[in-house]
Amino acid sequence: QGYDEHAAAPLYAEPLLMIACPFQAGATCYRLISDGGDPPTVSGAPIWHSRKLSNDTASSVLVDGYVYGFDLRDVQAKAHRPSRGTFRCLDFATGEVQWESDRPGHATAIAADGKLYLLNDRGEAILARVSPKRYEERGRVEIFPDEICWTAPSLCDGRLYLRSPTRAACLYVGRPEELADYDAVIFGTPTR
Repeated sequence: QGYDEHAAAPLYAEPLLMIACPFQAGATCYRLISDGGDPPTVSGAPIWHSRKLSNDTASSVLVDGYVYGFDLRDVQAKAHRPSRGTFRCLDFATGEVQWESDRPGHATAIAADGKLYLLNDRGEAILARVSPKRYEERGRVEIFPDEICWTAPSLCDGRLYLRSPTRAACLYVGRPEELADYDAVIFGTPTR
């Protein structure tokens, strides 16, 4: 799409493959076909193309037939302002926008247990409900207030791992009763 870097991950649910490009280039969804032994090929023209979802450093996520991600409309964050764009939900099969919100900001999303875990470029960790009907934020906490964050969060054993260019953090997001009986060493410091 005329840009030398495409850091966002493609999304795939057989037989559809969606690739989002940065800076208003939009996203395109292709149908792949396979005859069993050979690598799959693209079947004809794209299924859909939408200029309502342009990803760059923040990847979208696919959950139950819907894409959740940030549509980057302008260059990324600067030290004095966040990235410009809108967080959206699209139908994976049609590319139709289901809802949009300015609240999350430029965020990379991961999903688990009916929830979206987001880290936006302002260093805020956000918990939202997975829903194609509306954006429903459940919580937000500022983790790295003085840095621009583009790294995707990771989730393991009820712990959300976050990283900025200079620091890392771990948030416990699991069941409270499971934390009470679990001793761990995180970043060299015993925690409970």
